Amino acid sequence: RVNLSKLNADSIRITADASKIREPGEYALTCTVTFPDTVRSSEVDILRKSTDTVTITVSKLEKRSIPIEFPWTGAVQEGYFFESNSVVLDPEELVVEGPDYEVEQIAKAVVTYDVSDLKQTELVTVPVTFLDEAGEELELSEYTTVNASNVNLTLPVLSTRKLELGVRLLAGGGVKEENAKVTIEPEAIQVKGSREAIEALEDVMILGDGDLSAISDHLEHTHNLVLHTAVSSI
Repeated sequence: RVNLSKLNADSIRITADASKIREPGEYALTCTVTFPDTVRSSEVDILRKSTDTVTITVSKLEKRSIPIEFPWTGAVQEGYFFESNSVVLDPEELVVEGPDYEVEQIAKAVVTYDVSDLKQTELVTVPVTFLDEAGEELELSEYTTVNASNVNLTLPVLSTRKLELGVRLLAGGGVKEENAKVTIEPEAIQVKGSREAIEALEDVMILGDGDLSAISDHLEHTHNLVLHTAVSSI
């Protein structure tokens, strides 16, 4: 009775020696029962065991670095521009380690986000999803480890604005501004930039001066579009 009172599920240890396995495969290993140090094995008889062996599957350990893809969804509202080419992912790739048969099923690692409600640059954290070749989501087992389960996304969103294009007419040679007809192609451009930079722009972008004294009848001129460094055309 004294010995039996010391035995329970926590004090009894069942071990299976896998140290001699050198190749992948399925193995039946003999189970060894070990009693606590306070109980002599010679003083306890095992009357019945549910099994004498345990079957294990051994696989090769594989380690892969998988780049993270970002197939974003949605579209920002009018007046904003999502710079998808400037998205920053941290980390940019994941290190996956586990049984070869499971790691080899991974075709890609993806993170997704709906950008529809973005009105400024945001930093968000999203979970990673692993897909197989068919595009189906994979559930990795406890035997496979990943160095990160979430990815930090920096999503750059800029403000946009429509700018009318114009020229400044300089009267001369008897020709006044109201005597001239100006046609500009294109009439306007769409630009993007920070909210502060966009709000600082004038409604009309002056391309240059037109000296009416130098025009006898008709003049066609190509202007270089020079934008402020804080904005760019779309």
